[in-house]
Amino acid sequence: GIEAINLTTSAGPLATEWPLSLKVPFKAEAGMATLDKATLSVADLIELAVEGTLGKDGEAIDTDLSLTLSELDIENTLAALPASFRELVKDIDAAGVIGIEVTAKGKLAEGELPQVTATINLADGSLRHPAIPLPINNIGGTLTATAQQRAGEEMTASAIIDALSLSTPKSTATIAGRADNLLGDPTADITLTTKVSLPEVAGLLPDTLPLAAEGVLSGTIKAAGRLSDLTAGAYEKLRVDGNLAFTDLSLHYDTLHVATQSITTHLALPNPHPAENTFAHISLGWEELAAFAGNSLQARLQSGSGDVDLTNPLEHIGANLALTIDGLQGAMEEYKADISRATLTGQFDHTAGDTLTIPTLTARLQLDKVNADASPMALEGDNLGVTVAMRADPDEPTRPVVTLHYDNSALNATLGPDHTATLGDVEMLATMIIHNEEENPLLRFNPTGKVSIHNVNYNNPTLLVEGEPMPVEVPEISLTFTPERFDIVDSRVVAGRSDFRLEGVLDNLTSFLRKEELLQGRLKFSSQQTDINQLMALTSGIGYSEEELAEDKALAAHAAPPLADEESEEAMPFMVPKGVSLRLDVDIADALIGNDSARGVKGSVSVEDGTLVLDDLHFTTSATEMHLTAMYQSPRPNHLFVGLDCHMLDIEIGNLLNLFPEMGDMMPMLRSFGGGGEFHIAAETNLDRNYNLKPSTIRGAASLRGEDLVLMDGETFTEISRLLRFNKRTENKIDSLSAEIILQNTLDRLKNMN
Repeated sequence: GIEAINLTTSAGPLATEWPLSLKVPFKAEAGMATLDKATLSVADLIELAVEGTLGKDGEAIDTDLSLTLSELDIENTLAALPASFRELVKDIDAAGVIGIEVTAKGKLAEGELPQVTATINLADGSLRHPAIPLPINNIGGTLTATAQQRAGEEMTASAIIDALSLSTPKSTATIAGRADNLLGDPTADITLTTKVSLPEVAGLLPDTLPLAAEGVLSGTIKAAGRLSDLTAGAYEKLRVDGNLAFTDLSLHYDTLHVATQSITTHLALPNPHPAENTFAHISLGWEELAAFAGNSLQARLQSGSGDVDLTNPLEHIGANLALTIDGLQGAMEEYKADISRATLTGQFDHTAGDTLTIPTLTARLQLDKVNADASPMALEGDNLGVTVAMRADPDEPTRPVVTLHYDNSALNATLGPDHTATLGDVEMLATMIIHNEEENPLLRFNPTGKVSIHNVNYNNPTLLVEGEPMPVEVPEISLTFTPERFDIVDSRVVAGRSDFRLEGVLDNLTSFLRKEELLQGRLKFSSQQTDINQLMALTSGIGYSEEELAEDKALAAHAAPPLADEESEEAMPFMVPKGVSLRLDVDIADALIGNDSARGVKGSVSVEDGTLVLDDLHFTTSATEMHLTAMYQSPRPNHLFVGLDCHMLDIEIGNLLNLFPEMGDMMPMLRSFGGGGEFHIAAETNLDRNYNLKPSTIRGAASLRGEDLVLMDGETFTEISRLLRFNKRTENKIDSLSAEIILQNTLDRLKNMN
């Protein structure tokens, strides 16, 4: 036999005096060759054994052979390499024992091959190399590969991995499975089980990424499918089932810190649940998730869970989301928020590869209970919900159409000391076609929709009328709107001493916002009690610039009410709103005016770009029943105009002089009469900022008719009694009195008196 072997290559000797032992027990008879465990051993490195039979079967050879290579020590084998070869692997530090077994069984003929099975066993393996940042230990497992070609068929090949495992100092991984049709369109069914130490992974990151991590990632992933489906992007034909879990997770990046007891995720492909998006399903859950950004931002999420259904992203991008958070607390400096429970649901749909068309999106956020504090402001809310939907405009696919829906059952806000607002049920719906070319926000969004609000209470200590705070209550507001008009279905408001209900239409909004035309409206105004002073103070000066209001040394702000008891030289008169064309059909049970009131007020009130018109108002005061038509203009604070047609049906002469003191100057004799009568005046004049008449501008006429009058002692009694021969000691009665007066400039002329 051969006792030693020497091998030499051009690079130098490969083997020098390696001991070699070869034994070939061989027997051949009757067309059958038999090997009875033929062995070959080389230098205590390799021990190879072959046994089996070869037999003639017609034109074919019948094979039944096995080859065994046992316990090949990797470390000793590398050490036995000649110097020239050891130089090539000098940086490799590998160890372990390899065993190989190969069998061949079946016919060998033209177009036919026996089944060849090769099994490789690796145990106690380890590997270290400068290019591998971590030492790899405990490498072990079994790989079995099989190939065969039957007569008239293509050759087939398959492989089985039986628990191939490895570990680093703190992590482990195991893979098992099989692959078939390796020579055609391969299929695979693989299971990966892993347990990864996050500090170990974080230590592999570059120094430029200052990430520190604690915790463990563990889980199992099963995957099956064809290679052709994978390369073609036909992911819906693959099968994946994976479970991953983070335990005691803690991440630090710069000033950001995230920590949680556990996060679990599950991936299933295809989606095992009945859903519109059948491609894949992802579920996740967590326990006590906290995040911190330095000392300023803190957030804490209590337990939560979520589900996502997906489509194949290479064909169509679609997703359904459902997320539940059992509790959420957040703080940023002096801002704090606490949400008892939050749910988020949504859908997303878009054609893959389409970069122009607006995607379709719907999302709903529901907050069960909200508490927020940013001293001195605070917010409390119950059942707050927001829905957002987006789609492409059918007429312009690149233009988004957005729908917003908000609702809550209760909302309480503190805006400052004694500054509060509370709301009951609120529902707001708006659909917007967004025109980014518009600068005005309302014109850019073009909203249409509806608003419904109940039980609003608003208190603002700076909202003063006549020096007193004016609380506002809104029992109900219901309206619909388009870019062009508001339809007020119903609205009830209590403001200070006023309560009123509004119904009607505000129109021409788009042109008004573009400052091209007036805002137009026709409203029905009904009230049990209305404080005219307050309403005038609230609406005075709308549409004016500060320069228009600040005439001479007058205050620019119109804080004083128009009919305040205490007049001031600097008080701002009522400035009729500009920029609107508004008509109110009024029905007021009790209207507070100055120190008096008017009852049963009916008629119409119009505001036409700085002009106020009272059209055929009928009402009753403590003094008389009155019919009034009037016009009031306020071009400048100190240059006012009023024109009126006032008919008082039954008024005491004393009350008449109280209402129109100027009548006593025009007709001094009236101060000497007592009793009632009918008074009618039509006049126009200019006023100063304190509503004083400018006598040179007076134009008008007045008439007075009275019956059963009494002549009283007064400044003109002597003159009248001499004319009518009345006695001062008796009650002097006059059956009737009729007077007509013409007013012009500072002169008044008695046209006729009977």
